[in-house]
Amino acid sequence: MAALVRELINAAAAAAAAAHQRYCKNISRSYNKATASFLIQKDIMISYNDRQYGRILSRPITRNPSQDFNDGLSNPRPDILEGIETEALPSHLHDHSLHLETGSLTFCHFAAEFERAGSNLRLATSKAAYDGAVLVNARNQAIAKAKANTLDGTAAAAALDKAAEETSVVTCITDGKVAEVYIHHYKDGQYHMNLIARESLLSYPNRGRDIIRNTQDYARRKSYELARLLGADLKEKGEEEKEQGEEKEEKEVVEAKGWGSFWPFQ
Repeated sequence: MAALVRELINAAAAAAAAAHQRYCKNISRSYNKATASFLIQKDIMISYNDRQYGRILSRPITRNPSQDFNDGLSNPRPDILEGIETEALPSHLHDHSLHLETGSLTFCHFAAEFERAGSNLRLATSKAAYDGAVLVNARNQAIAKAKANTLDGTAAAAALDKAAEETSVVTCITDGKVAEVYIHHYKDGQYHMNLIARESLLSYPNRGRDIIRNTQDYARRKSYELARLLGADLKEKGEEEKEQGEEKEEKEVVEAKGWGSFWPFQ
């Protein structure tokens, strides 16, 4: 039995190493942004099997209230934007969607910008700064609107105040070889963007891949938390199955993914 377990573990490790080698080979031959984007989404990022949580590719954020940071600028167009599907939310929250068209997303906490392999990431960083500012503004406006309709001194008001102080919006920029993750927040009248991680996507074990996927998980959790805080009766896919499983088998242990050493904020 022990020999079989070792054989299965070794086979899984070999398969993971082979997949990583294929990725490194393919990304080194990607000579344009579209190819790099395809490989990163296929081999690096999480694609959630969740009807309530979606992804939009290279689509302008059309519901973008004019603020100091975007006066005179065109609407941002993140290469990837992830958030709650607007149609999954109650109608009173639809005004917070980021798009005027159908198929919109709301309460987005994750955006990504790509460049072709080996290129300078400066332009992607500038785009991510704009993406992050717009997402922070959208989040703050949603919380402020809810706070205006909440009595001061209540538990609901305290929860909204706590949410307003959180650093929640994250962006990722990558050329398929290197990944950088930034956090974005607004505090004391100023917008802040801070680099929190920079890792290679070519090394093995692939810490860069882990960081991107942990970033996505973190943002997804924050999207659901904000939606529930503002009155949406939503659960992340897997939560309901987890609860049902615990009722049937009390000894079942479900280990939640955490940031560990990759994430300085809780």
